[in-house]
Amino acid sequence: EVVAEAARAIHDDWSIPKAIPALASSLATTQWIKNEGFIKRAINANFHLGTPEAATRVADYTIRADAPEELRLNALNAISEWTKPDKLDRVVGRYRPLSDRDPAIAKNAIYDNLTNLLIDPSQKIQSEAMALARLLKIEIPGEALIAVAKNESSIPTLRIEALRALATQKNENLPACIASAFESKEHSIRIEALKILAKLNLKSALDRVEVVLSSTEANTLEQQTALALLGGDLASAKGDSILNLLLNSFEECPPSLKLDLTEAAAVRKINAPAPDFTHALEGGDADRGKSLFMNHLAAQCIRCHKVKDGKGSDIGPNLKSAGLQGRGHHLEAIVEPQKTIAEGYGSISLTLRNGQSVAGLFKSEVKGVIEIKDAEGKITKVVSEDVKERTPVISTMPPMGAILTKREIRDIIEYLSTLKSKK
Repeated sequence: EVVAEAARAIHDDWSIPKAIPALASSLATTQWIKNEGFIKRAINANFHLGTPEAATRVADYTIRADAPEELRLNALNAISEWTKPDKLDRVVGRYRPLSDRDPAIAKNAIYDNLTNLLIDPSQKIQSEAMALARLLKIEIPGEALIAVAKNESSIPTLRIEALRALATQKNENLPACIASAFESKEHSIRIEALKILAKLNLKSALDRVEVVLSSTEANTLEQQTALALLGGDLASAKGDSILNLLLNSFEECPPSLKLDLTEAAAVRKINAPAPDFTHALEGGDADRGKSLFMNHLAAQCIRCHKVKDGKGSDIGPNLKSAGLQGRGHHLEAIVEPQKTIAEGYGSISLTLRNGQSVAGLFKSEVKGVIEIKDAEGKITKVVSEDVKERTPVISTMPPMGAILTKREIRDIIEYLSTLKSKK
């Protein structure tokens, strides 16, 4: 507590400039001090000095195994801001403008520590280290990328980045890293490894595809990727023979793969069942489906529907409980919305015997009384006997089969299947 008070006296308010170098040096020389307030001020003292030596002290603190994660992240943040410091002090928030520094100072300070940071047990440290390397435009050394690519405890996205970087560098250790990635428990890593191998070695990639497609434990997305590659980077006589073998037992093919198989066959001009909307019932990606539902510019699902209370519109039914209905229902509603119209969401137009017209959403027709809701939500009741002509009730939703691809429809169906609110 005494050292923390001393650090505050030196650092806070207007600071004691002559004592700042000593406080900065203490980050490396007083390893026994664990007080958070002291360490933050020692890091910031180095940040204010801005010298190569100060940057090295902060960079070395980032790999201290005995230091708390939060303070190591604080040190990484200091390095990330080293080149262009904020005008407000990092600790006390007081206006203390600093000049921009040479980017080489931060780069040189952290470079030798990158490997250790990228394979650190803390995934937060791993992530911040990779972000720092991107920010400073550091080309991560091959040995660091190899270490990350082979480290099962690394964040999957970082392992994928490492594999891609090794491929870009044409690193001689890439095949070994791909082999290691195939042993990963994370399907996203295995998928990326297969995509890279497809561009690297046709025979090895085709061998891997056969393993993936024959496995009962392979992830669906992994198998879908393998089929897509047979119609793309792995298009070949051997690839065609794999497709033909699967097509010979098409009825036994998992529903989640039928769309991918028929599309790959179509690309390769192999005789096969045509890709069909029914092949979109299973195998979608719910996250992609959600993104499509919220953001597709042509389909504009969110303009007519809500998936919960709040964002969206009441033009169409609220879909917050859509997952309680079957996938077949979702497919029909998407590609043939006119076939079954949700109650209260079809348009109708009436011409009355007195010459008046009434149009809006058809709500109900009970005991000879038709209820119609207009754009303002007002309900009009019309006696059936007063109607001279009426149009059929039609859906306000256009058929989406002409707007969305079958893969997009499959993803949206998967997303809708996750919506199971009972309220």
